Amino acid sequence: MSVLNAPVSHFGILPDLVGPYLPQLELPIVAFLAFECPRLPDSSFSPDFPAKSALPPNIDLTTENLRRHVITPALCDVQRLLAGGIPVAGSIVVARSEPWDSTENLRLPTSALRVWRVIMETQEVRAVWLGALVHLGPDMCTVSMRVRKLLGVLPWGGRALGSPAEPAITALTRFIDPKAWLSDEEMSQQAHLLRQSHVSALATRGGCIMEPFFWNSVLNAYRFRKGRPYCAENYMFLTRIGSGIGSGETKFLAGAMFVRRNHWVAYVINIESEKILIGDSFGGEISDEEKGAWIWWLGNHSDLQFSLGRLPITRQLNSLSCGVLAHNAIQHFVDPIGFSLLIGQDSINLARLKTFVALGDLHLSSQDAQIMPQISDIWEDHFSLAGVSVDTEPGATQLSSSPLPPSPLPPNPSPTAAKPKQATLNSFFKPLVRGSAEWTQQFKDQSARAAAAREERQETLRLQEECVAVKKREAAHLRKQASCKRKWAEEAKNDLKPPLDIKSDDPDPLDDANWAEVSRPCRGIVEEWKVLVKEPHKGGRRPTNAGILTAYPEVRNLIDTQITKMRGSGALLSLITIRGFMVGILQHFCPEVFELQTKSGRQKFRCTDSFKVPANAEQRILKLVIKRAAHADIVNETRAKKELLFLLLK
Repeated sequence: MSVLNAPVSHFGILPDLVGPYLPQLELPIVAFLAFECPRLPDSSFSPDFPAKSALPPNIDLTTENLRRHVITPALCDVQRLLAGGIPVAGSIVVARSEPWDSTENLRLPTSALRVWRVIMETQEVRAVWLGALVHLGPDMCTVSMRVRKLLGVLPWGGRALGSPAEPAITALTRFIDPKAWLSDEEMSQQAHLLRQSHVSALATRGGCIMEPFFWNSVLNAYRFRKGRPYCAENYMFLTRIGSGIGSGETKFLAGAMFVRRNHWVAYVINIESEKILIGDSFGGEISDEEKGAWIWWLGNHSDLQFSLGRLPITRQLNSLSCGVLAHNAIQHFVDPIGFSLLIGQDSINLARLKTFVALGDLHLSSQDAQIMPQISDIWEDHFSLAGVSVDTEPGATQLSSSPLPPSPLPPNPSPTAAKPKQATLNSFFKPLVRGSAEWTQQFKDQSARAAAAREERQETLRLQEECVAVKKREAAHLRKQASCKRKWAEEAKNDLKPPLDIKSDDPDPLDDANWAEVSRPCRGIVEEWKVLVKEPHKGGRRPTNAGILTAYPEVRNLIDTQITKMRGSGALLSLITIRGFMVGILQHFCPEVFELQTKSGRQKFRCTDSFKVPANAEQRILKLVIKRAAHADIVNETRAKKELLFLLLK
């Protein structure tokens, strides 16, 4: 497995060997690049040596024994020994006696394989970081300076904490190297950052940012729909997401989908506009199978008719930036003010570095991450990132990111060295003890800074939303004014002619009429309406009879909410189904209501089709009509109303 996906582990290695011989996992990247790590030879003298043995070891696993070249296997030999796993019992033959005698062979414990594996993986990780830092360049922009600062704090080993994926921390180099292709783990990290930074905006708009595995689940469910029915028992996650679409709580879904086995494409499912927006940086289209998978999944949860559309995205000019551009298209859809579409390769590289900085800060702010002190001034003078040059052994890869002369490093320690230099370097980065006063104070300060930054982002987002709302209201007001002006101009242009039985020479008595007085209700209607309005508010009025479910407000709210959601999801409702649903809810939550009787004891509470019509039904209907007529807006009456008023006045 690649070191980008599997972090280096010191499990099963003696603690005494890790400090002086192997680099500690919490060592910062800058110090790790200068650490004089042991090296495995490139070639071996014998293809079958060293070998595993069933005999017990006769040499202790110590630093001095491991430093001896005679017992240090080659890189290919370590890979060959690790292919069959690390045995629990037995030993590793590292030197043979002359003449041949199996009892006199030098045998190390099998735990030496773990040490050699760590050395091999450490060399790979070292090459990965060196290759990524070559692309960082000597530019002194704010983002680059922040990246250099993180390199002096972030550990070189372990996992990148803070995101659900938690890949190896070496995978962060893909955001520094502009020629690196982003995998599904990096796309999941970007989606997590977007969800974390726009929590309130997504909650307000009813949006969800999905990870790449969501699209894979939809495609697999579509391919195996005949053999495996689509239901909550088989696809719990997909049905839970789809239920939000059916109930109207989810307004849009956004994420990245992996197509054609080598390309990332952005998608946005807009429920309100019934559109599936696809953003392909190559300008292509999704296949019929992929389109059918979306339509099939959405059809299981909604009756809406979805169609394909295009999502704005930057056109790709190489074969490695599809992941960055797809995520940028999603960011632009979620927050068009805060994120603009990337233009040019420089902006794409800058976006990669910003993501690296965000993920690095997320790792350091995680409670599980080990807080490390800042790099000391002494170490910065000795090993500065502005002009770094690493040379561990002859033939090793060198890194020089600026034209400054390289800073010479001390040579490798001899096997008999009493005090290795890396022990002195490690003292600069001694980790804080978790739970100590200094650790607690640093954690509180870091939490306070994170809370302040979070409040600032929320306040900025709120102001942006208010500005957008004000602009929308102003635009709607201007559109309404323009519509009214067009309507008035059309009415003035196409003025209706008088009836045929009225001579055109006769003056129209309504032309000079006061329309405010004509449209005002008569005094009797106004007085009666005032009485009707004020009557319920008279003091001492006897309260009306309470309903049968007045004592059960939770049951009433449950019935109203569930029936409204079923209607919103497109379910067919009739009087029979509604009555059956209500009876089932009452029998489950309050079955005692069916035992309630009237005062006379003749009849119990039941759900029936008929109801008693009150004796004053006609008077109540007349009052309701009068009340609504008094509130009607009859200022902008049509020509038919004008003719009716004219005939009444005549």
